[in-house]
Amino acid sequence: MKTISLQSRFAKRFLLSAVVLLLAAAIILAAIVQDSQQAVIFGIVMLASGLMLLVHRHYVEIDREAGILNRRRGFLFGFRVQSIPISEITMISLIPRAVRRHDKHRVIRFRIKVKGKTQAILTELSNPAAARRTCESLCKALGVPFENRVYGPASVRDADELDLSVAERWRRAEARKEPPALPSQTALEVVHLPDELCISMPAERFNLKFVAFIAAIFGIFAAIFFPLMDKPAERAFFFLFFGASALFLIYAALAFAGTSRVRIRKGSIEFRQGSLPNGRRIPIGEIEELIPAGDGLYLVGDTKTVWIQYSGRKTDNEYVQQYLEYEIARHHTGLTVDG
Repeated sequence: MKTISLQSRFAKRFLLSAVVLLLAAAIILAAIVQDSQQAVIFGIVMLASGLMLLVHRHYVEIDREAGILNRRRGFLFGFRVQSIPISEITMISLIPRAVRRHDKHRVIRFRIKVKGKTQAILTELSNPAAARRTCESLCKALGVPFENRVYGPASVRDADELDLSVAERWRRAEARKEPPALPSQTALEVVHLPDELCISMPAERFNLKFVAFIAAIFGIFAAIFFPLMDKPAERAFFFLFFGASALFLIYAALAFAGTSRVRIRKGSIEFRQGSLPNGRRIPIGEIEELIPAGDGLYLVGDTKTVWIQYSGRKTDNEYVQQYLEYEIARHHTGLTVDG
């Protein structure tokens, strides 16, 4: 029998529980010193909440002999809350879902769903990488495909392919890749070096207007309120708040200005957005999914995901995708049209 957790990592739950328990202990001690019964009750409630967070369990048991998937939930010992015949499960799907909180702020949750004759929701997690790992564990235990819809278009992989890189899947399928021709009218600049390939493209500037608008609003508020502050503490808070805001806005502006670059070097792919001083990098051998979405190309691995921004031209976007596929194949499979 296989047991798979449907919760976030234990380390995160343990840290949250420890914080709540420490706060509860501090409140109870202060209440005892001040002889406040209400504070003692509040502290006990917090203490119970921290313990519940620590011992709460949510998991599935997959019994292949009995042909049943049981979802269990409870404290210390899980009680069965759902049973699904394994024969009725044809796929596990990961779907993003916007959730509106009490403060009307929207957050994205990642729903793990059973598909087939029986449709069922197993859980929702806040971390896409953790949700993806959970789905892969479920699919390998059940022997069914995994459908990843986090980035828009569906990416479907069979259970026996979930630990393979995209390069290895191409090698086994003997899929040959050829270098694309650079479009006649292009905004791309391609530079070949002995140990590096660099593709440059104009940064996406649409959001730069929004950043400029926010900066103007902050500037107006600063001009209005700064003259009204005459105390040192008030001015210190002003400089701290508006200084941090200015740094954030400058960083955001750099992302949407200048030139974005894709680099292939030392067996990895790196993308730097706009004029930012740093980028994101993923080793080619760790790329398990290459997903062309509406806003860019996603290179997805178990622990890292690199998003490559699309330029404004469809032909340029297709060129970047095809050239990355060619380079991945050239370095890791040898199956290229010219190789």
